[in-house]
Amino acid sequence: MPKLIEGARSAEAFRERRRARVKTILTILAALVLAPLTAVAGMAVPGNGYYLSGTLIVLYAIVPFFVSFEGRRPTAREIAVVAVLTALAVAARAAFIWVPHFKPMAAVINRSGQPSAAACEAELIAFCGENGLPVAARLPFDREAAARAAAGRHPMLDSEDWRECLSEAARTLSTLFEGGHHA
Repeated sequence: MPKLIEGARSAEAFRERRRARVKTILTILAALVLAPLTAVAGMAVPGNGYYLSGTLIVLYAIVPFFVSFEGRRPTAREIAVVAVLTALAVAARAAFIWVPHFKPMAAVINRSGQPSAAACEAELIAFCGENGLPVAARLPFDREAAARAAAGRHPMLDSEDWRECLSEAARTLSTLFEGGHHA
């Protein structure tokens, strides 16, 4: 009986790898063949054909993400993170609507460095890396700073460590946005 279970697991793993290969090939096909063909076809359409071709190219780019995201049964935590990031992206874009092609986005991890949450923090950093979201700062977990903040004092006023941490975050954000490494 255990050999049957192992065989079923290896067959399922094989099918999963095969599906991943097919998805990768279709994504490459869309990027290298369909997108250029759509751009050329859009130039041939009189009037505003570039609107249609541009929309189709965007669809070619986002459909593989949707398929992979929906196909793997994301957890509630991942869905919540994507929802919050989407809301932040919309708010940031609305604030900077007057600046073309500028979408200021970066993650700031609060309460970083807790041993009990190390795995969760590593997952979050990996998630940000997979989705092209830079991590601008990792703010430490500090009960004294929390007490100062609750009393109405900014942690930066009383702590050299916090001044340095927040100054480093500001430098990182400045570098990210000046260099064009925004979402």
